[in-house]
Amino acid sequence: MKVRLKENHYISIYNFPEKSILELVWKPTSADIAEEEYKRLVSHWADTVENFHPKSILVDTREHYVAIVPELQLWFVEEIFPKYEASGMEKFAFIYES
Repeated sequence: MKVRLKENHYISIYNFPEKSILELVWKPTSADIAEEEYKRLVSHWADTVENFHPKSILVDTREHYVAIVPELQLWFVEEIFPKYEASGMEKFAFIYES
């Protein structure tokens, strides 16, 4: 069963408890997101991952329109990836279209 944990203008977060999977789905409106709001949402997502301890996470980036500039890459390394690591997850997948 798919359980919606968060829904807003930019993202949806779902939990699949039977399979221990968390999913983040970006919406097309991400093209208009401000950097601080983006960081806030990604931090919320990372906190959710850390708190739920899923075996797997899935990030659907088909509608993700945010440029990950070098400064933002560093922020991910310093602030977000440690939360993923702390969750104990075993698998991490991205969905994208080229």
